[in-house]
Amino acid sequence: MHFREALGPSSSSEERRQRLSDILREKTDELPVEAALLTTKPAALKLLAERFSKVRLDGDQVAHGHRQRSWYEGAVARSSDKIALMDLLDLVLPVVL
Repeated sequence: MHFREALGPSSSSEERRQRLSDILREKTDELPVEAALLTTKPAALKLLAERFSKVRLDGDQVAHGHRQRSWYEGAVARSSDKIALMDLLDLVLPVVL
């Protein structure tokens, strides 16, 4: 089941947050401890349950191949493996002229 379907059709943030909390409680035994503990973290639940949260939209873009080279360049530039990572970045996301 897809995440957004699991939270149901409601556009109410509170209803979605409650449904997410319910799902996490139902699946507690199947989840890693960190995921199960989300029920005690209201700020994290809010972000996950928002219908169009920026965090989820950005995650969807990355997960489905809509990446921008600039998202990675800063981390690559600061890395001790800068040369190797830049070569890999050029492979995955070539510079477009």
